Amino acid sequence: MKPDVLIIGAAKCGTSSLACNLNRHPAISIQDQELHFFSKYWDRGADWYLSLFDRNAGVRGEKSPTYLYFPESHERIHTLLPEAKLIVLLREPVSRAFSNWNMRYTGNRLVRMGLEFNRCHPRACHIKSLNFSALADFYLEQDKKGGDRAMRFRQPLDIFHRGLYMPQISHLLRYVKRENILFLITERFFADEKNGYADVCRFLNVPVVDLKQYKKRRTGDYPYPVPEQAAAKLHDFYRPYNEKLFRFLGDRVAEWDKQPHV
Repeated sequence: MKPDVLIIGAAKCGTSSLACNLNRHPAISIQDQELHFFSKYWDRGADWYLSLFDRNAGVRGEKSPTYLYFPESHERIHTLLPEAKLIVLLREPVSRAFSNWNMRYTGNRLVRMGLEFNRCHPRACHIKSLNFSALADFYLEQDKKGGDRAMRFRQPLDIFHRGLYMPQISHLLRYVKRENILFLITERFFADEKNGYADVCRFLNVPVVDLKQYKKRRTGDYPYPVPEQAAAKLHDFYRPYNEKLFRFLGDRVAEWDKQPHV
């Protein structure tokens, strides 16, 4: 049975909490695990993927935040699920990047990513520090040089590259109809989760259910605030990309003009 809805990103924007609460709706069944089929495991085939979904559920779906970021996912989704509805959560990109960095740092994944990055690039382009500020400076330097986009796309620099939302959305819209995508602003959604959840229910054409209490999943409790100097540099860097996003949405997200924090 083909899934009806995909929560496709962005990473560290609240997708896990949204999926958890949608799964509490009596008409919705969201896979507990991130499948990453369209981004990482396409070679496993459609039969494997479709076999994972509950045939008895009214609305079936899954959550894999790599689907927004990995461009090859977009055409694959269109090929297999041309009428699926997609949900995209977008968070202020500096806060998103810092949360992403913290998740990988506390999970001891950054060192492995840094070593792999250096193995694939010449010494002149090696990452010398995995500190958030130093890594941000390295990313901004590579962007300023206009270097290979693939370098910035690669882990761990993708921590910052994932916050360039509009290029990802523009590519997605080559394959998916605008009316089949629901865009949610993370800060607004979780500030009024009851109404945000109701909007999602209406988008999925299921009865609106008030869950009374909304669970949180994979929320990080980080001991340090985002470094101010790095945050200021990144905020300036993301500004023109954010402005393009605001024009696309037809709504200026004033919450993103504030000092980034986590």
